[in-house]
Amino acid sequence: MYTSIRGNKRHAVKIFCTLSLRFVTRDCFVVVTEAKTLIFRIMLVKSYYGWVLLVIVTLMEALSSLGRTSAFSPFLEQLGKDLQVSQNTISAAYTLANLTAGLLLPCIGKLFDGLPGCLFSSLLVVTFGTLFIILGYCREVAIFLGVSYPWILWMGFSGIRTCIRGFEVLDRAMVAIWFDKQRKWATSLACLILAVIASAIPWIVYKLNQYYTWQALWMVQGGCFILFLLPFCLFIKKKHIPMPKQHLCPAEGRNFNFLKTYAFWIFTAILFLQALQNTGLAFHLVPICKALKVNPEIILKSIMGISALSIIISFVASDFFDRWGPKQLFACFCLSNLLCGVSVLFLSHQLSRYAFIVVCGFSWGMNHSLMYMTWPYVFGTRNIGTINGFVSAFVCLGSSLGPLFFSHLKSLYSYQCVFYILCFVTSLALMGIKRITVERYT
Repeated sequence: MYTSIRGNKRHAVKIFCTLSLRFVTRDCFVVVTEAKTLIFRIMLVKSYYGWVLLVIVTLMEALSSLGRTSAFSPFLEQLGKDLQVSQNTISAAYTLANLTAGLLLPCIGKLFDGLPGCLFSSLLVVTFGTLFIILGYCREVAIFLGVSYPWILWMGFSGIRTCIRGFEVLDRAMVAIWFDKQRKWATSLACLILAVIASAIPWIVYKLNQYYTWQALWMVQGGCFILFLLPFCLFIKKKHIPMPKQHLCPAEGRNFNFLKTYAFWIFTAILFLQALQNTGLAFHLVPICKALKVNPEIILKSIMGISALSIIISFVASDFFDRWGPKQLFACFCLSNLLCGVSVLFLSHQLSRYAFIVVCGFSWGMNHSLMYMTWPYVFGTRNIGTINGFVSAFVCLGSSLGPLFFSHLKSLYSYQCVFYILCFVTSLALMGIKRITVERYT
């Protein structure tokens, strides 16, 4: 008798909890849906939604800087000691993770084209935050799976780097889809938000690392990232008005036909070279300064000036692009990379140091405008996620190979030889731009 009553109580409690959960879930879903619909109506009437969406996706990309190299560097020594792994092993895992992310990015771009914006962004946010939490439990996960720590680091770094590039694809694709006449202002605003937040995150992480362990900090970062950004994913949509009828661009007939165009490959090759040069130079900056008999502290201090100048140039370059198109801006971009290599060769002279700051600021600022505005200008927006995925894959590949390329040529010859080769290849790319005939996709 007692057993029967006890069993009935448990069954009743189970039914009550189930019904309560369904009620709460259903009501919460209804409230969120109604709020979402109301916000859409208000924003569509006032034409605010595109700009709000721009801030949301740019904020996601900026906060994903928690997984970039500069934000990981404060933990390298502590991570190596706690896991008993050498820093060379951690660096190798990180390099392989970059290469893995580069291989996955075309699939990420294709996934963006096939999924609704809210679902795609939700997957990125949840995956990014979960991977940070998993890295925080690195020891426990390695024991549970029966694998060594470097494998866990490689898998975690690979997922995080892929998500970072996925946020870049999301941001650039949304700017392309939602803005046409005002794309230059949208690009400039996105660059401003990215520059401010992304430059502050490494300093914030460095300060927090003085008070918290890497395990606690990574778990808190992952949890806060999901809790803060996931609600915003509900408001991300790809289109708010019907797209105007446009003539079919040859590169838009199928998903991968843009790979057959000369313009895609020459523009992507230039971005690949710039990524290779920038990451290699940043990774080897101190040894290069010592080889050229220059005080590294002088060059390191100039990075703040380069970042400030790049923000100004991004506004100017976006307006220039909107007026004249990609060909002229790509020529200026390629020329600035060429001058950057030349200024490094003569870095021991004070005038060359000033020139280095100026040309780097021009290069960084124009890079943002080109990455946002080139592909919708040339190919339209139908397969914009796939196109940005392939471009980001080549940029990621260049970033991964840059430090290795510099190290290999340095061991064979010298750092000067590296920049002679880069200047020669960049000159070839600059001459290749002259063969391009680009018309605006309308």
